[in-house]
Amino acid sequence: MARLTRRTFLQATGAATAGVALAPLLDNIGSTGAGATGGPNIVFIVTDDQRIDEAWVMRKSLPRLFNQATNFSGFVTSRPVCEPSRATFITGQYVHNHKVTNNENISGDKVLHDVNQLPVWLQNAGYYTAAVGKYFNSFGIDDAVPPGWSDFEGHCAGQTSAGSANYGSWTINDNGTHVPGTGYVEDEYARRIPLMVSRWRANSSAPLFLYLGNTAPHHGSKPVAPRYGKALSTWTPTWRGGFNEADVSDKPKAIRNLAPFTDTKIKGITSAERIRLRQLLAADDVVDALLTSLGADLANTVVIFTSDNGYMNGEHRIGGGKSVVYEESIRVPLYIKGPGFPAGTTIDSVCSGVDLASTICELAGATPTRVQDGQSLVPYASNPSRGLDRCVLIDSASYRCVRTTWWKYVLYPITKEEELYDLRNDPYELNSLHATPSALPVKQVLAAALVRLVGSKGAACAVNTLPIALFTTSTSDMTVTCDATTSLDVDGAITNYAWDFGDGQTATGVTANHEYAVRG
Repeated sequence: MARLTRRTFLQATGAATAGVALAPLLDNIGSTGAGATGGPNIVFIVTDDQRIDEAWVMRKSLPRLFNQATNFSGFVTSRPVCEPSRATFITGQYVHNHKVTNNENISGDKVLHDVNQLPVWLQNAGYYTAAVGKYFNSFGIDDAVPPGWSDFEGHCAGQTSAGSANYGSWTINDNGTHVPGTGYVEDEYARRIPLMVSRWRANSSAPLFLYLGNTAPHHGSKPVAPRYGKALSTWTPTWRGGFNEADVSDKPKAIRNLAPFTDTKIKGITSAERIRLRQLLAADDVVDALLTSLGADLANTVVIFTSDNGYMNGEHRIGGGKSVVYEESIRVPLYIKGPGFPAGTTIDSVCSGVDLASTICELAGATPTRVQDGQSLVPYASNPSRGLDRCVLIDSASYRCVRTTWWKYVLYPITKEEELYDLRNDPYELNSLHATPSALPVKQVLAAALVRLVGSKGAACAVNTLPIALFTTSTSDMTVTCDATTSLDVDGAITNYAWDFGDGQTATGVTANHEYAVRG
């Protein structure tokens, strides 16, 4: 048996994995609206800039959706910017493959109007497809209805300088007819949804795919629905551990240069977050209207709820915005409710926006005609340990990041700076271990994984596993435990291996659960 070192392990996993095998379509799913496909109705709800810790305010969605869903707590965005993330949702590809790099990008228009995208695949599988609300940031007055939609009522987000945050004066592209209006735009979505569902029932026997793109809570400085203008007036925040971080000496220079917050700045952050929560109250009303409109069909519907990216609320002295690599920016809620997704189950394994197209296609029995960089999350729901050894890519113009369930490694190519976090023991990212000698072996493995992921495509990035040893590492003494009796891949892809422990022993020469102290 060949000896497998940390450096060669990742190469071996890539060679051993030829592709992503999707599990069979769930056989216990039926739909009163199902046509020849036999698939469920699928509802895909996307909010805008919603943090993972903001779902609590959506009091109507909590009992009707979140509490009845599987919670994918390890879900991250592939790039924490609106349009690139949304392009990933409808292509199943990382940014370096779909080429939509920001919110004002000509490549975004190409993906927007490309016939090779999720709604087209679903139509080809026999689905009635409907969309309402925000789609792409760059979608504007001059854009035609994107391909693949049976009923499209999209917010022309690119029509003004306010763009997708234009809550009070807007234009809806209603299947090619521009309908201007005033009033709170989330309320317009809520008004349109029951009509869309009624048209589906009247005109089609096919299962429904309905996409809802909420505008809220994009840009906390924008207006709220008048009925919620005084809501949460007595609310006071409980800041996360990294808020106004006292010691940023372990962070890149751009963070070290940020001054600690003044009391005035903290009041401003508090006020902006209160506005964002008020905006989410209106989004909650839209979700409630959608669930109510489905009525009895909800029993045969898979509902997917997520956001395109998170938002910074003062963590690491960052007073607002997104696009950065920290957890508050990249982690977003992902709840999936419906047949095959157990209520109250939490999946900690890392997963990504790149997985949603594959997930939806498996549920629908659709065939994506783009190479998929992600993998279906359907099997995760019945196997909570699946994917614990996986790594995913998060990137921007300034950084490249590999994220596992419990570790994060970041490289800034221009400045050559690094960050490394043990998220199990340091969930607020207060202590970067990139310069800690005892963490060097972990950093080397993650750096090698990052090299593989950057520029990867298809199976090379969809199944990219790491040694289980990395996930039983304690940063207190950096003692690593490796079970020598089982595969390094929890999914069973690699069953024969030898691990180089760095102390002259390999898995073939030691007992199970061999331990060694990592030395720098």
